[in-house]
Amino acid sequence: MAYDKEMTGTLWYNLYRKSDNQPIVTGKIQVKGVEYRVAGWAKTLDSGRIKLLNLKIQDPDEYNQNNNDDPALSDDACPF
Repeated sequence: MAYDKEMTGTLWYNLYRKSDNQPIVTGKIQVKGVEYRVAGWAKTLDSGRIKLLNLKIQDPDEYNQNNNDDPALSDDACPF
C-alpha cells in the first residue's frame, strides 16, 4: 500500500537562517493534491509565558516568485 501524503506535512529547522526575518522552520504540506510551502517563526508573548509558532503557507508558484533573489530561501538550499 502506498503512503498517502494527503493532509500531512513536515517542518524542518532552517539551517540557512541568517536573520530574524527568515523563518526558523520550513517545509511542505499537501492539501487536496496540491503541495504548499510552509514557513514558521517563533514568537514569545506575555513576558515570556506564552510561546507560539506563526505559520505562513504559500503555493509553490507564489513562493518561487517571491524568493528568486534570495539563495537561502531557494529550493536548492532547502534540506528536503
